[in-house]
Amino acid sequence: MAWMKKLTSFLVVLVCRFTLFLFITISSCFLQGIPNINTCFLSVFLSCIIPLPPASFLIHPADYLFTKICQIVRAYTTLVSKAQMIFISLPYRVVHFILYGWLESTLRYVINHIRFTIPKITTTAKSKMFAQLLPWLRTLHDMLRMNYLVTSFVSRFMVRMARITSRFLSKLVHVRLLRMFFFVRKVIGLLFVVGAALVCVPGLEPVPNLLATGHLYPGSLIRFQRCAKYDDSTACHASFLEFSYSMWNLTRTGIFIVMCWVANRRSWKPPARDLTFLVERCLALNNKTYVQLLICAAGLPLLMNGHCFSQTVHNIVCTVNLLLFMVTLNGYHSRTSVMVFHALCTVAMNAQSLLVAVYNIYGNLQTQGNDSITTLLYIMELYLMLLVLADSSTRVINKVRNPKLDIMSEES
Repeated sequence: MAWMKKLTSFLVVLVCRFTLFLFITISSCFLQGIPNINTCFLSVFLSCIIPLPPASFLIHPADYLFTKICQIVRAYTTLVSKAQMIFISLPYRVVHFILYGWLESTLRYVINHIRFTIPKITTTAKSKMFAQLLPWLRTLHDMLRMNYLVTSFVSRFMVRMARITSRFLSKLVHVRLLRMFFFVRKVIGLLFVVGAALVCVPGLEPVPNLLATGHLYPGSLIRFQRCAKYDDSTACHASFLEFSYSMWNLTRTGIFIVMCWVANRRSWKPPARDLTFLVERCLALNNKTYVQLLICAAGLPLLMNGHCFSQTVHNIVCTVNLLLFMVTLNGYHSRTSVMVFHALCTVAMNAQSLLVAVYNIYGNLQTQGNDSITTLLYIMELYLMLLVLADSSTRVINKVRNPKLDIMSEES
């Protein structure tokens, strides 16, 4: 029985992986066109690396659903057989009994009863209806009178309130200049907070690209799309497009640091001033995966066609910015709204980075020949980025759940 359970679990996982591979392949066909050998290899890699729940969680619901379906089919079959037996044998007896005795006597009794009792019923109903309606008519009269009194009172009250409001507005016009200054300052502060919140919301960074150059050019932690001057023939806008995402992330992290210093001073402790110690902790995270990603992100854009040095700078800046955000977040020792908002926005940005990166890799592999080396380099860099995004998202979520946790340690 043990080997049977293992075989069933293996088959279920295999079917799920194959279904996931078909879904990824069909999605890439709709988005990028007919796949080639490179995109098929990438689809196989993604279908094997995406985590799935244990096989028991997939087998038990299917077994339960199959059992319920069998019970429903069995109940339906029983119901059909009973209905056939009833509708074949019963009609003759029912019709014979109703038409030849019971129906005739019943109709005679009902007709005679109605014939002699209708006048009496009509007289009794009229008297009872008048007796029932008289209290309602009195109540309606009282309600109309009360409505008139309430309306007159409300009209007088509104006239009085209008006079009071006019007097209040006349006094409000003569408010002091200092109060107006405080009000304007609060409005400006509120606009700053709203603007900072909009900058930190994920998914809005392509809007400046669209307004400035007419291209969305969404970004990710690691740039996998080709440089703007190669694809879009917009050499004058290339620098803006390449560095828009990294500058947006630096602005978001800078706003977070300012909010930590200003708004959450009691809940946040600045990191240690020993820069060497901080760098060593950052580079040792997740078995030095961040260091490996930095090396790949710095070197691979210089080795592959269609990529440029600006993407190397972008990759390094975004990875360092992610580490800076985690170091700043690690300073919290109690949960605040600013902390939770920026943490959730960072997790959403990590998910967006992964989707944009996979889409751009499919686009690059779709337009090039069967270059297995380039495909392996893309997959290696994507795998390292996936490890970094999953590790950082897990650490950020753990920090939100337990603010006193040290997320920069290797054990967290």
